[in-house]
Amino acid sequence: EQADSVLLNSLQQQLQFVKRFEPNETTTAAAAITSGVVNSAAISTATDVDYFKITTTATSNIVYSLVGPTGVDFDLAVYNSAGTSIGTGATTTSTETVSLTNQAAGTYYIKVYGFSGANSQSCYTLTATA
Repeated sequence: EQADSVLLNSLQQQLQFVKRFEPNETTTAAAAITSGVVNSAAISTATDVDYFKITTTATSNIVYSLVGPTGVDFDLAVYNSAGTSIGTGATTTSTETVSLTNQAAGTYYIKVYGFSGANSQSCYTLTATA
């Protein structure tokens, strides 16, 4: 019975991470994140896409770090406030980093997605540090 309780608690916690920022499938619905804070979420279906946004108040060097579940090919794209792609992390691994220097103050959008529909119920972490 105790093992069942621990398992149930773990599943409830996992579901909370999966749904924490939803819905955030567009830049309009992007979830606001804070510089230096580790955020956990999931790409839980083949069509799921997550958008986040970070706003800076001064010219900054910004590092975007994505750490996905082992063996799952998640990718990362960064856009400026006009929607122009300014950086991508698209290797064949679950870990991606995009480093941008001298970025003007403003709002930046981060897209996390699975390559060719890759998905997992396990959470990834995303950190944007300005």
